[in-house]
Amino acid sequence: MKQKVFIFCLLVFLFNPLWAFAFKVGDVEFNEICPLKRSELILNGAGLKRFFFIKVVCVGLYLPDKIKAEEILENVPKRLVGACAG
Repeated sequence: MKQKVFIFCLLVFLFNPLWAFAFKVGDVEFNEICPLKRSELILNGAGLKRFFFIKVVCVGLYLPDKIKAEEILENVPKRLVGACAG
């Protein structure tokens, strides 16, 4: 029974069309891919900064596909995209 539930959850996660288009934080949607001249960057994470109860800013971090946490500060292509959340 556990195996069937696991396979069902895996299929729902993999074939859900919402994962392919955008990631929504607050009221702001971030595209999954950020095109560059020579390559594409993939959305690695997004977050929302609040000041008390006011939504201040949403940011998304785009990085190359195969990158380790130690390599983020090195000379690799990256992009930080911000949007007003309020």
